[in-house]
Amino acid sequence: MWSPCSGCSCANHHVPLASDFKPGSKRDMTCELSEDSMTRLLRSNDCPLFVESKAIRGVISDAQQNLDQIQSRIDRLNDVFVDTVTRIARMNALVAELQTQQRRIQEFLKERQNLLSPVRRLPTEVLQEIFIDTVEYLSYEWEVNDAGVNICNITRPKSSLWNILRVSRLWRSALLSCSQAWSYITILDADQFNARDYNDSRRIARHLEYSRQYPLSVVIFYDPQGATPHDFPEKLLSSLLHYSNRIRHLHLCIPAAAFPQLHPLNFSWNSLRDLSIMPTSFSSLEDVPHENLPVVDAFANAPNLCDVRLMQVLSESQFELPWRQIKHYRNTTWVIPRVEDILRIFKVAVSLETFNFDSDIEPPLEKLVLVTPPVLHTLVYVLDMSYCYLPSLLDNLSIPTLRHLALSTSHDQPDPDHLVMPSIIRLMERSRCSLRVLALSKVPTSSKELEQLMLLIPLLEELWLTNIGSEALSDSIIVKMTVTEGKDDADLLLPRLREMDLEGDWELTPEVFARMIESRWRRPPPYRLWSLGIDLANPGCLMELLATCKNEGMSVTVETSIRARDSNEEESNP
Repeated sequence: MWSPCSGCSCANHHVPLASDFKPGSKRDMTCELSEDSMTRLLRSNDCPLFVESKAIRGVISDAQQNLDQIQSRIDRLNDVFVDTVTRIARMNALVAELQTQQRRIQEFLKERQNLLSPVRRLPTEVLQEIFIDTVEYLSYEWEVNDAGVNICNITRPKSSLWNILRVSRLWRSALLSCSQAWSYITILDADQFNARDYNDSRRIARHLEYSRQYPLSVVIFYDPQGATPHDFPEKLLSSLLHYSNRIRHLHLCIPAAAFPQLHPLNFSWNSLRDLSIMPTSFSSLEDVPHENLPVVDAFANAPNLCDVRLMQVLSESQFELPWRQIKHYRNTTWVIPRVEDILRIFKVAVSLETFNFDSDIEPPLEKLVLVTPPVLHTLVYVLDMSYCYLPSLLDNLSIPTLRHLALSTSHDQPDPDHLVMPSIIRLMERSRCSLRVLALSKVPTSSKELEQLMLLIPLLEELWLTNIGSEALSDSIIVKMTVTEGKDDADLLLPRLREMDLEGDWELTPEVFARMIESRWRRPPPYRLWSLGIDLANPGCLMELLATCKNEGMSVTVETSIRARDSNEEESNP
């Protein structure tokens, strides 16, 4: 291996070492010394030879010159950097100044453009309608918790009226002259009503003043934390006495034990029409038998009360209500009533038009008698468990005025004995009603029973069927629903059907079904089938057959059935 020689004056002695080369140097800093000599001197305390000393001084001189050059370049670059930073700062300041001017001009333009805004030309009546739409109402949202229990979540309303008052004189004047906008009073912290520093009492007083004599809608939310739930705020009760005769809509969310405290208001609900009740707690009443619950008679003498909604009350029999005048009744409760309790409501509520019940049902303990509600047109019953005792209710009802029937449940096998559909058929035969809407969920049905039911309800306009059996809607029924030339309405099943929604698994022939749908779509109004929703294992085939109807404007929704969807997922994820 070649290496430079040492100790002589040949040319090889001056070969530079690449390993010690520094960029920017004039020459190699170790050009007068060999690698061995440099290594020897660095690892010992020997005095270098004259030649070596001269070479080292040359290296030092070259390194110092190189260092001075580098420092000079650094100084120049620092000067450039400082100048650049100064220029950037000046430019940033200039940009900030221009942005400030831009914002001023934009605000100027916005102010001047607002002078020409169409809102300024809106009539006072239109502004008032807009203000009324900003009022939030108390809303309820039901969901099932992990334990399978229905829980009601309350969305507390907020008032934006006080912010609207500050917008302009025009808006303030229009809002103050709108009595209806101020007629919505929400008391969300009733447990603080007795406090001396309670500020909302002034707000409520101004609401009453600005609403003048317009009927009131009042929401009271009282959920005491750590307080005795029996004590309804006395100050709030006395305040209600002053304007209870103006209340048309009342929503009470208070402890169950506090309802009897409302007795002093018994004869003051002269304008009350709509009543919603939902206990926020039960505390001391949880272990009390239903027959021993304290009676709530605060609304027994409301002369105009016609709409009642009870949510999660311990027992509807606890409330004395003017049943003979009530037109709309809804009850969502976890306390399961008996068949005779529901029939008793139908018997005494002679003005009842809509009945919506969300609860299971217990078997009767008394002898049942047929009940005929004189004006009932809507019956909706939602069960959490099975339909076992629902036939006992339906078999003791005759509803000649029925227009809307809906039965549903969340149970997987709600009718193992197949009793519900025969009871519905008997109800239709007995009532001879003009049913317009039918919604059935998880009611096992045979093809023969479904056809028999359709023959009894020729005026039906809306049909909603969910999981009633894959063979219920047979091809024979579909053919009898198909409009053909020369076929009279008397020979047609459901001749007035306008909307049909079928959920579940259906074993039908797509070509036969599509032919029926197209024939219904071709009918002249008003009995044209304009909306269809259906679940199928193979939705693509039916969609192709109904493409023409959909392109012409018919509402068609064909989706993959849940069972087929689950099967596809299992195949894709073995």
